[in-house]
Amino acid sequence: HAGTIYLAKQRDRIKDEISAFDKLCFALASYNAGYGHLLDARKLAGQQGLSPNVWFNNVEEALLLLAEEKYASRARYGYCRGFETVAYVRDIILRSKLYADHMNMKIDIQIEHIDK
Repeated sequence: HAGTIYLAKQRDRIKDEISAFDKLCFALASYNAGYGHLLDARKLAGQQGLSPNVWFNNVEEALLLLAEEKYASRARYGYCRGFETVAYVRDIILRSKLYADHMNMKIDIQIEHIDK
């Protein structure tokens, strides 16, 4: 119960202009790595010419960079083992899609950007 409340709080911290799908991904990443690291990754994504408002192939790529001293030393919240968070978000999104498919349910999850 507490985890669900915390996840909802992380989701509510994300601005409304983010798509519902990316808001979910950001909330999961924030839940796993911390909101500060998500902020750092979004800022770094923009600096790298990536979209700070899209998780897959954008903010997730920037989060991976925070494991490198070159980027972590300049980030407000510092070093982050981003590979764990990237895998966490991918696993949850893929499992959600698989469960929905198994139950013949239609859910709006965009997985075309996830490598299989």
